[in-house]
Amino acid sequence: MLLKNQQGPKFETIDIEQWLKTAHTKRRTQEFRIFEVDLMDERWFLMSEQLLPSGELLLQAKNISTQKGIELSLSKHTHQLTNLTLTDELTQISNRRSFIANVKSEINRYKRNKQIFTFCLLDIDYFKKINDQYGHQVGDNVLLQLSTLIKNTLREYDHFGRIGGEEFGILLPDTEAIEAQDILNRLRNQVMTTVFNNENDPVHITLSIGLVTS
Repeated sequence: MLLKNQQGPKFETIDIEQWLKTAHTKRRTQEFRIFEVDLMDERWFLMSEQLLPSGELLLQAKNISTQKGIELSLSKHTHQLTNLTLTDELTQISNRRSFIANVKSEINRYKRNKQIFTFCLLDIDYFKKINDQYGHQVGDNVLLQLSTLIKNTLREYDHFGRIGGEEFGILLPDTEAIEAQDILNRLRNQVMTTVFNNENDPVHITLSIGLVTS
């Protein structure tokens, strides 16, 4: 449970009484400790606590709100930049770099534990004709819709990424070839019966799919 107030410190605990008991114990057994306090109103304080020989506590506080705000902002932007380097801008799935990293990780897992996996390559047939006939905006719509369809078809722990223009990769951990073929056949059938772009200007596509199992 996260206890939050508009004013006052932030506590993350499921048992506030136990938390207070532990905090009180620390205050009396540690000669010196330093910690941060979030008051939940964009104010942060760096606290230092010293146990004096008399048994009294000397508590000092320094307002670090400005520094903490900069730190949190940098952390947020770093996270956003990391996502940008690993995510395909159009489809919002893993880009080539991120997907290949997942493949390498799965290969290493196979070398260590002999955990089987299946790697698949998908290519939209005659995609250039779609761009030439309907324009690149429609082509982008097809790529985006196909990406969403594939994501919804795969399992949560499968990896999926855009490798090139109309090329996609799928990594199926712990999956034998027969099971992978069932997944891909189901995907192929869904693609064949799906109207891409929109009903007023429909586009139908097919896929070429190849796979290899470790």
